[in-house]
Amino acid sequence: MDVYRIESDLDYQGLIPRDLDRYGTIVGSRGFSQQPLSSRWERLDFFVSEPRLPKGDFFYFTVGAFAFSAHIDAVVREMFDAVGELLPITCEGEPYELVNILRRIDPIDREIAIPKLLANKWTVGFEKYAFVPSKLLGESIFTIEEEAGALFTVSDHGDAERDFYRRYRELGLKGLSFELVWRQK
Repeated sequence: MDVYRIESDLDYQGLIPRDLDRYGTIVGSRGFSQQPLSSRWERLDFFVSEPRLPKGDFFYFTVGAFAFSAHIDAVVREMFDAVGELLPITCEGEPYELVNILRRIDPIDREIAIPKLLANKWTVGFEKYAFVPSKLLGESIFTIEEEAGALFTVSDHGDAERDFYRRYRELGLKGLSFELVWRQK
C-alpha cells in the first residue's frame, strides 16, 4: 500500500477566475479547505493562466482543488463524487468541473510520523509521514486535518475501482503530479 500527495503539475496549463471579486465572494476566506461550497456556488468563467504550456487533462487552480475537462468526466466523476463535490465552471466557452475534496480522515500513525511544528506547538504537516494501514482501507482521495489543502491518494490497497493513482497512470492522464510520501513495509 502506497500513499501519494497529489499536486498540480506546473508544466501544464492552469486556470484563473476572470472575476476575482465574485470568486472571492463565493469561496470566502477559507477557500477550498474541506468546506462544502455547492450550496452557494455559481458557475464561474475562467481563463488559461499559461497558454504556452501544454494542455493537460487536469488543470492547476488553487491549493486543495483542481479542475478537469469534460472529455474525462466519465472516467473520474464517480470517484470524485464519492470524496467531494464537483463545481461547474467554464473556460474559453467549454465546460469544466472543479473538484473540491471534502473527505477528511485521521490515518496518521502518531507514534512514527514526525510532525513539522510551527512555534513548537502547532502541527502544520509532516517531515516524515506514517499511516495506520487499516485506516486507509477503502479510501481513495482524502485530506488530513494537519495539512489543510493537501490532497492524498492511496494506491495498491486491493480496490482497483477506487485507486485514483492507478487509474490516472493506466489512462495516461496529464496535469497532476504524485509524490510518494509513505509505503507500507
